[in-house]
Amino acid sequence: MRLNVRLHYKALTSIFSKGFQNTCHTQHTVHSHFCTQNYYSQTLCLTPKRHQIDLIGKTLWQHFKKSRSIYSSCRSNRSNIFTLSEQKYSSFCSQLSARQYSQDSVSDRIEINNQNLSVSKKLIMAAKNMQPKSSVKQNFDFFLVLDFEATCDKVAQPNPQEIIEFPVLKVNATTMKVDSIFHQYVRPQFHPQLTTFCTELTGIIQAMVDNQPHLPQVLQSFHEWMSSEGLLDPKTKSIFVTCGDWDLKTMLPKQCTFLELSLQPYFTQWINIKKSYADVTSVFPKGMMVMLNNLNLKHVGRHHSGIDDCHNIANVLIALMQRGYIFKQNGNLNS
Repeated sequence: MRLNVRLHYKALTSIFSKGFQNTCHTQHTVHSHFCTQNYYSQTLCLTPKRHQIDLIGKTLWQHFKKSRSIYSSCRSNRSNIFTLSEQKYSSFCSQLSARQYSQDSVSDRIEINNQNLSVSKKLIMAAKNMQPKSSVKQNFDFFLVLDFEATCDKVAQPNPQEIIEFPVLKVNATTMKVDSIFHQYVRPQFHPQLTTFCTELTGIIQAMVDNQPHLPQVLQSFHEWMSSEGLLDPKTKSIFVTCGDWDLKTMLPKQCTFLELSLQPYFTQWINIKKSYADVTSVFPKGMMVMLNNLNLKHVGRHHSGIDDCHNIANVLIALMQRGYIFKQNGNLNS
């Protein structure tokens, strides 16, 4: 695989910094732009694979087009265009990542294809954080991807709202594979009859919740599953991953309070993957579908099916891990 890389040595910093939280101010910075037949579908990014190029988002390209003088200069200055093999690209990223920089270090020089280039400290940090890595060490051993479905209606939500689907995927942080699945439909106690709207939204029909256990029994079964999977071992680090804060900040605590149930401590901390996605792209997504589309991931199953949503959220999680993002807790019941 070979990549055409366009390099320009002037103030493209404003473009690059827009994708990295507006913190880069060095004037002489190397920026790579992947030349493809369709400029409008590609953006500035440090990655050699086509399906990963859109990570930062189209906002960068729109910003790039506005800088007409820079764009014209790039087009006319053919000496700044050369072909970079994937091997040389990897070598470039490795050289950047291996360097050590002091606080006052702003730039350094590095050679690619016999060209001596000025590289900003911010670009070096970007290479460290954004280059695809399958071996990056995460802060957790396992990610527990969770997405509840609950009773609902079109006009007003039932009171209390009750969980009717309880799915969790155990994603191995090292292999980036799903090791195990917990999936249980739940029979609501206070509003046992599902509304037509709820069935149309979630795909859950009445027969799927009839004769199923109530939430207290499901929570006990889930705790036993956690134990059997070794997730209660103090040496094993695991954390829930949700698409938003609603599942563990609102839905489960509220229903447990209503039922006078104690909430297990492991439910009090989680990763809101929307916030993690925003850390990478500097754009906060409206929902799961936006993340899938922007990461060029295919949606699988039915939207608002709990188990299918878990698989799609897991795919977003894995895609961000493959880009070298290190996940951290960003949700807390007490905050």
